[in-house]
Amino acid sequence: SLAITSTVPVAASLRTVVNGDLGQLAAVPPLEGSSSAVVAPSGEHRLVVSAAERAGVARLHFIGAEDKKSADQRTRLRPGVTTSVEVPPGARAVVVDADVPYVGSLRSVGDNGITSLPLRQLETERLIPDVRPSWP
Repeated sequence: SLAITSTVPVAASLRTVVNGDLGQLAAVPPLEGSSSAVVAPSGEHRLVVSAAERAGVARLHFIGAEDKKSADQRTRLRPGVTTSVEVPPGARAVVVDADVPYVGSLRSVGDNGITSLPLRQLETERLIPDVRPSWP
């Protein structure tokens, strides 16, 4: 566990060695609304999320999870506390939706080392009109 205390905003990153692999876990910007990340094809996977400012709830959807009961989860987010959730077997991607600003990433550890993919904001690029015939 690592605790950083400051009177000004701080962006922290971490360098570590896992199974002989040097990994750098970069600081990530706070997100709002929905975000996602792709699950690496092999290894043990964990989703880690933290509230950026205030407590709230995050809804987690693990796309492709073998167990449909574990595909949709809810978790409590608290500032200063990292919540770690095991990714269900078979999941190929994760979608996180929270009612408060949050930060997070998907961490995978395997024989070849460590991978950390930050959650990325889901953005709408274009709205497509829904055109239907008008029936009397």
